[in-house]
Amino acid sequence: MSMRAITAGILLAATLLPAPLHAWDDVGHRVVARIAWESLSPAARAQAAALLLAAPEDSGLPALLPADGRPLEVRERELFEAAACWADWIRDPERPARRYDRPSWHYVNFFWRQDGAGGPAVELDLPLTGELLVQIERVSAALGDRERPATQRGLDLAWLLHLVGDLHQPLHTSARVSPRDPDGDRGGNAFRLGEGNNVHRAWDVVLSERYPRHEGETLEGYIGRVAAAVMEAHPRADFEAALVQPADFTAWAREGLAVAQRAAYPAYLERDAPPPARYTDDVYAAAAPRIALAGYRLAALLEELLGS
Repeated sequence: MSMRAITAGILLAATLLPAPLHAWDDVGHRVVARIAWESLSPAARAQAAALLLAAPEDSGLPALLPADGRPLEVRERELFEAAACWADWIRDPERPARRYDRPSWHYVNFFWRQDGAGGPAVELDLPLTGELLVQIERVSAALGDRERPATQRGLDLAWLLHLVGDLHQPLHTSARVSPRDPDGDRGGNAFRLGEGNNVHRAWDVVLSERYPRHEGETLEGYIGRVAAAVMEAHPRADFEAALVQPADFTAWAREGLAVAQRAAYPAYLERDAPPPARYTDDVYAAAAPRIALAGYRLAALLEELLGS
């Protein structure tokens, strides 16, 4: 069996089996990518697909193009969506593409404290940790370099698809400091909400919990349904003022930080106890606009970097 076939099988399994949750879960990252795809020009779509297919074979990215009889554009869209999840899938040490894994690229920690439950946020003058801002700047510049080999630009694109999603997940820019977490709560991962749950996870799975997949529903149909619901509630026109601004990744990170400070730790949320249904509703209300904006911003960025 070829390395491509082995890699394809392993990465396909990632779409079918439960995996560790990082940033938005697969549903969140796929929905961000679908929103972006729907906003891209045909030229930018073609460029994106070509670059992903040009990525090194051992990355597993070319193998993410489905080999079935559906129209090429549909299969390229699925490739684009799967590539947005690739940076999480390669964290598994059993996967051949593990050598491309870069754990510190997925987050940047702005440290802050909250005096009392639901109290005002106070940012702390501490060095940032995590490489998300550094690396998203680097891969976006590298992707826009037409002299760079297509094999490398394919990797750059896969990382950019993922990191734009990460940057818009508010808990990926936040480290809340408290007496219990003097070094920060690792984006809410240390703030437990009962067995098997924490603040970070509650935000990761917000779309898959709000919109469960129907029995017999294809993955592509499911992602399309969820993306359509998010876009209907949060159309591009709602974000025109933000979208006309040049990409400012630090500003985007600080937007997410403000959302985390405002909505992730409400006064009614009890640590080490299952959250009330109200929290799920509040998280969705805060997270859905971020997911929509991530998709629209990703499309604008790719048009600039890939469009003719």
